Amino acid sequence: MKTFGWTMRGMSWVGSLLLAAATAQAAPDAAKYTVSSASGTVSIQGASARKSLAAGDELSKGETVVTAKSSTADITLDVGGTRVSSIQVWELSTYTVGETSVQSAGNSDAVKATAKLESGPVSGSFSAKSSGSSLKLEAGQAKVPTSADVKPSTSFLVRGDGTVYCYNGQIAVNWGGKDIQVLTGQVFLPASGTVVPHNLPSPFAVVSTPFVQVVSPTQAGGR
Repeated sequence: MKTFGWTMRGMSWVGSLLLAAATAQAAPDAAKYTVSSASGTVSIQGASARKSLAAGDELSKGETVVTAKSSTADITLDVGGTRVSSIQVWELSTYTVGETSVQSAGNSDAVKATAKLESGPVSGSFSAKSSGSSLKLEAGQAKVPTSADVKPSTSFLVRGDGTVYCYNGQIAVNWGGKDIQVLTGQVFLPASGTVVPHNLPSPFAVVSTPFVQVVSPTQAGGR
């Protein structure tokens, strides 16, 4: 009986190890924000005083990237070593990292990231593989509360005033509680709450010196 007892205890111990290993393997990977490049005067504002930002620096929730005139910063979001988002913060912009959660979803992780754009434009791409993933950008300067929920496989440009360009993919805009879909080749105009076509091939066609150009419905191809 004593031998049997030790055997049972040993089996229980081995089972616990296997369960712990399986749980660790199933746990979602951590998300990491990194500054891949910085040009000009770029700073970070967090709990402490503002300091200069450089390539290789990591960002945490609540930290704000601030770009001066003629300055830009590229930010990447990686989950388990896989790139899921690349964002360019253009000049005269203020971009704050928000909540980021990662949940196991079959063969891929569902990534839900948030950020707030206080001013200026940001552009980029969101390439998470799980359909349950999203990148939600809140427009801090919008007169009507506006957020852009960027879906996987989407490239975009969002301004602090709530203007949302979709170059490829799909973006769900919430404008004052109203849900509006913005698809490939469309732009959401917060002044009128409407979606119109645009014929601009890349963010560079929109974001150019002095980086505050706003495309009207007529310029965007609307009526």
